[in-house]
Amino acid sequence: MRFVIPGQLPDLNQTIAASKKHWKYYAAEKRCQTHRVAWLVRAAGLSPITRPVTIKFNWICKDQRKDKDNVRFAAKYILDGLVLAGVLADDGWSHITGFEDRFGVDAKNPRIEVEVI
Repeated sequence: MRFVIPGQLPDLNQTIAASKKHWKYYAAEKRCQTHRVAWLVRAAGLSPITRPVTIKFNWICKDQRKDKDNVRFAAKYILDGLVLAGVLADDGWSHITGFEDRFGVDAKNPRIEVEVI
């Protein structure tokens, strides 16, 4: 099963900057991005999964300005969105066996392609 998130999600540096302003900014951003992902998951028609999964991320960025580990932080929003949408029961050790990450650049169509295996 796969789905695509158009654009980009907040990276680690953006999240840290928001949390330094006030805890409520981080909480609001986390809620907003988690709900955004859950909505996209539901729109893609993904079904609930009961067995452990591997999740593949294809991070297509608009440029190479951000470090890959900074970009990859957005996996938190994606996993929480999968749980909120009911596709995964939880995002702990017993539900996720691992992750695979790939990175690319597309200035005109940045996106995150997610495959749940």
